[in-house]
Amino acid sequence: MKFKYFLISWLIITISLFSEVTNKKERVISLAPSITEVIFALNAGSDLVGVSTYSNYPKKAQEITKVGSFLDTNIEQIINLEPSVVFLLPSHQKVKNMLQKMEINCVTINHQRIDSILSSFEKIGKILNKQKRATFVQDSLNKVLAKLRSTKLNKKVILCIGRDYGKKINNLFAAGKKTFYDDILELIGAKNALENNSYPQLNLEALLDLDYDLIIDLVASNTNLDQNQELKIWNDFYSKFGLKKKIFIIQESFVSIPGPRVLELALAIKEKILESN
Repeated sequence: MKFKYFLISWLIITISLFSEVTNKKERVISLAPSITEVIFALNAGSDLVGVSTYSNYPKKAQEITKVGSFLDTNIEQIINLEPSVVFLLPSHQKVKNMLQKMEINCVTINHQRIDSILSSFEKIGKILNKQKRATFVQDSLNKVLAKLRSTKLNKKVILCIGRDYGKKINNLFAAGKKTFYDDILELIGAKNALENNSYPQLNLEALLDLDYDLIIDLVASNTNLDQNQELKIWNDFYSKFGLKKKIFIIQESFVSIPGPRVLELALAIKEKILESN
């Protein structure tokens, strides 16, 4: 409980007024929610002139012009906003190529692992003249990470990151090795039950064959579902095979965003694992 208050205090500090005086005003576009959150954590949210469709946090991000999602990025709108820099992910390579042909400055930000999330503060902070703020946020994050590392949970976990909801267990995707989710499990002293890299789709046979102590179903906050009903669906699935598994659901806006709030996700996962004891 004390650690939870420590984390809340850090989050308050992160959004506090700790800005650097700069005469240079950037025109920034972010093509990913995680990048948007980093920019706001650096107190550079006022530089944003465009963000991706699902950039909804913090609330001020909802007031900024939307330039489309990963599948429908609006190139024309981006050009019309006359950005001085566009921050995007490695998966945006095709968009990056098109924008660079228009001589628009693009910077790729890697948010695939916790270390790369941390280093992105320095990279973005340098471009936006927020180096002091970036150092402050990074140091604060590292202090919280050190607190999280102090516990060993010794549990094998499956983190479900997406599936069909409402009827039966189907089209299930889980977090494998070499992902920020895997980093979280290692950080808190738990073990990823999957040996696959990236985000494999698990068929039901594979799900039954795996050795694990619990499943944590990670669900975005805007997903319309009844948690009690979803737990019943899980339990009904296992009962058909004479099995009983510990299933937990975390439904929050930060479960799929590898930005500053990855610490909130780590704490939420840790609490569920402790609850399983």
